Amino acid sequence: MKTSNYLVLCFLAFGLIACNGQNPFTTGSNPVKDYPSANDESAVPYVAGEVQQQPVGPDNSQSVCLPPMHVAISPEHGNMLMLFNEEQTSTYRITVLNRAGVDYDISSSLPLTLVQKTIDSATFDFTWTPEKSRGTRLVSKTLEITYTYKNQHSATLCGDATVAINLVVDKSALQPSLRFIDLASTVPFSTNGVAFSIEVDDPASTSDYPPVLSEFTYRSQGNTGRRTVLDASTAVECGEPTLADGTRWLFNCTFTASQVVDIEAQVTAGAQAITTFSVTAVSTRNVGISSLLATATIGVTP
Repeated sequence: MKTSNYLVLCFLAFGLIACNGQNPFTTGSNPVKDYPSANDESAVPYVAGEVQQQPVGPDNSQSVCLPPMHVAISPEHGNMLMLFNEEQTSTYRITVLNRAGVDYDISSSLPLTLVQKTIDSATFDFTWTPEKSRGTRLVSKTLEITYTYKNQHSATLCGDATVAINLVVDKSALQPSLRFIDLASTVPFSTNGVAFSIEVDDPASTSDYPPVLSEFTYRSQGNTGRRTVLDASTAVECGEPTLADGTRWLFNCTFTASQVVDIEAQVTAGAQAITTFSVTAVSTRNVGISSLLATATIGVTP
């Protein structure tokens, strides 16, 4: 009897050891499920002096791709702009800075003259003489500069790049000028038509596109001392222009004192009348471009 009891106790003891010290007959334990898995960090044996590696998470960083080149222009007008005048040769210096730090090539849509090229930068000259054309300020051409990686493996970093430069013909610098020639300061009232000339220098003009004069106008100046400045805009007549030389044109004109508005009242009173008229020269080649307003003053004696 004692021997059988001893065998039972031994059987139970071996069962507890095999079940990791847990009661195999309870429903709250599962030796297979509760055994540490191979991925469990607690199952990694500790080694003295060894630094435990932390798990590596996903790389959420984003690469920043900078343009491989920077383009600078001299003289500088801002906004990637080059200004030119008709029939005038201008040269601009273009510097391309290499930001990528690798070997590269520079190409362009219009001819450039290479001045110097290093691994850090490339310098070019661009020269252009625009032809004459109708119209005011206009964008005539676009110069495209393209940066290309010589090593195609490097091109996977950011890719090639292109910068566009606008070439603008600025005709506002070719403004006509106007002056009066042989215009008398005083004329007798009885004189029937006093001759004078108006000279116009229109740099954009050609034989097919001479300048024209605007309508004569009157700009009221109030009273000059005790006398009123009279409107002489209706007292001037001019013919068609003739080419003097180059781009200078002459308009032959006449001033008729009797045509001045309200002049008879002053002349018959024995006083000298002060008369005035204004005019501008308008370019027919540079549409919309005119000279500054020119004003003439003529005294009319009784």
